[in-house]
Amino acid sequence: LAVNLSATSVEGYNQGSQNKIDILSNLPDSNNLGYMPSNILNDRKNLKPSNEITAWLQSFVNKQFGSNPGAKAKKILWVIQDLSVGKDSTQKEAHSFVKVKADIYTGNEESITNYELTNTYDSTWITTNNNADFGKMIAKALIELYKNSIEQRKSDSK
Repeated sequence: LAVNLSATSVEGYNQGSQNKIDILSNLPDSNNLGYMPSNILNDRKNLKPSNEITAWLQSFVNKQFGSNPGAKAKKILWVIQDLSVGKDSTQKEAHSFVKVKADIYTGNEESITNYELTNTYDSTWITTNNNADFGKMIAKALIELYKNSIEQRKSDSK
């Protein structure tokens, strides 16, 4: 089952205020985000990105946050260590989750060797929505990662 990511509006954050956000994936399996039960007893559906994982995430980030080549801010690099989703329906209510873990780097130059680790972001969201939209859940998680990256950068510049 392919998971689609689409950009959404975010209030209170100046999108496009950074030069660019680059994505690197360090996921053990780039073709599988997680599992959910199928309609067949004792069977499950694979939840996959609708494209190759790095391109899928980079496309979302470019559309959601934009970039500003003239910005004075440092570039941001997210190294995605964990991105997983799933659904457990063993209880009366179905519990769905999304987990994101990313190392946040900032840098000035084009070269990857000029990036500096500024923070590690690790969070999990759980919902009891029976019809969870994993694309929207992942989008919200990445927006929180963005907010954390921006807040981290503001505190670095003081």
